[in-house]
Amino acid sequence: MTMMKAVTLAKHGGPEVLSITDAPKPKLLENDVLVENKAAGTNPVDYKIREHGAGMAPEVTILGWDAAGVVVDIGSKVTNLKVGDEVYYAGSVVRNGTYAEFTAVDSRLVALKPKSLTWEESATIPLVAQTAYEALFVQMEVKKDKTILIYNGAGGVGSMAIQMAKNAGLKVIATASRPETIAWVKDLGADVVVNHRSPLKEQFEKE
Repeated sequence: MTMMKAVTLAKHGGPEVLSITDAPKPKLLENDVLVENKAAGTNPVDYKIREHGAGMAPEVTILGWDAAGVVVDIGSKVTNLKVGDEVYYAGSVVRNGTYAEFTAVDSRLVALKPKSLTWEESATIPLVAQTAYEALFVQMEVKKDKTILIYNGAGGVGSMAIQMAKNAGLKVIATASRPETIAWVKDLGADVVVNHRSPLKEQFEKE
């Protein structure tokens, strides 16, 4: 099959610029794998790029960077994955994305899908997990037994950061404001939850 179904972008703007069309099935580079997508995630970056195109290569017509699926072909230099592997990944803004039946993605951006997660659950993870990891361990170089404040603990990046920080041995203070989000971040492992809609100083002084 040389064609596939995809959600394509004709120009930048609102949701109306997207349409389901036939698009060429992507060709592999030597380090690529071809993934048959079972589920794709949506992040704020998707609608921002859809509206303005910031950072997107001109030739890109398919949005979406989070997905989970099955490897159906591999490039000549791929050694870490094989056909049939169930994977999840976050792709690149300079290549066509995951709102399609198939995506060609650099194998170094791909990992095996957790067996305990569904396709849909797996497709929500890569970009927020990568962002949280890079913030904590690359940019901040967090250390065990320190304390960290994580704003918007119930958000995608925040919820990942809480779990990673706890796993790394930090004390986690997270912000949340609604009863259900407070319960959620506590369940994720936050040691202390403060309401970011109220003065923080007084709340910290109580801890």
